[in-house]
Amino acid sequence: GAIRWDAYFSTEDPQGNVSREVAKALSPEEFHFRAPYFAKVNEQGNIEFPYETQERFDNEAQLAIDAGIDYFAYCWYRENDVMKYARKRHLTSSLRDKIKMAAIVNVSALDEDTLTDLAKVIKEDVYLKVDGHPLIYVFDAIRTNAQSRQRITDYVLKEGVKQPYYVGMNAVPR
Repeated sequence: GAIRWDAYFSTEDPQGNVSREVAKALSPEEFHFRAPYFAKVNEQGNIEFPYETQERFDNEAQLAIDAGIDYFAYCWYRENDVMKYARKRHLTSSLRDKIKMAAIVNVSALDEDTLTDLAKVIKEDVYLKVDGHPLIYVFDAIRTNAQSRQRITDYVLKEGVKQPYYVGMNAVPR
């Protein structure tokens, strides 16, 4: 699998502060090789990202499939956050049956609507499961309390899915 970072939406989007910051960080020429394949270099030598489309997502998914990647892990942002666009494109992709998805939680507050959406997506075949257990990454897991995981688990179990398999992601080893 691969983490599918979500800050590659249009740098022209009014909600695109994060996207513009990522483009700015990639704009020095020595970092251009780290930009996604669809990035453009403007006349000033700065990176820009075009508006995202289903076609572009499907192309990205096909490239991943061809490279042997079997799932994308997405930071699970709230339902009203522009950063959720990639996982939403995944769910409507014609390739959704060929590449699975998994959630990375703890990057955004999980309100009731977002938890409900997560639990419903986990129930679908497109969601990655390990021996029937949905895989959920927990960002900054070392600082996450058991109540947070239990809250997610409760929503998932209500959908009739097995207990999630949690994997901790930590930036600082302990």
